[in-house]
Amino acid sequence: MDTAFLNRTLRASLFLTALSFLMLSYHVGTGWALGFTLGALWSAANLLLLREVIVRWLTPGDRPWAPLLLLLLAKFPLLYFAGYWVLRQSHYPVTAPLLGFGLPLAVMVLKAAGRLWLGIHGPDAGRAPHTVFGRR
Repeated sequence: MDTAFLNRTLRASLFLTALSFLMLSYHVGTGWALGFTLGALWSAANLLLLREVIVRWLTPGDRPWAPLLLLLLAKFPLLYFAGYWVLRQSHYPVTAPLLGFGLPLAVMVLKAAGRLWLGIHGPDAGRAPHTVFGRR
């Protein structure tokens, strides 16, 4: 899994989060929509920080420890306290953020399943070898 796949997953998750907020606020109510949105945003932030930690940790060569330590501090105590705060709010049912937490994971699974179904493998697979108006 490359970082471009994770970037596309994050963009699609944020788009679906915004769309879900609009649809849920109209059909279910703003409290439920807010809970779902907070859960989805928390999960997207978790995925973003996890990607950054892994990329910085596995990068060959000299690793600056200060940015990695700041990322770890942002991810574990701060982000998980924010997740606890989201779940403890009484403005929406607890199922709303719990379902929102799964949105980026669902997007990732569906994108991977689509790539598998279409036979697209590797980071550059699926891109046309030529431009729209002819070959390079």
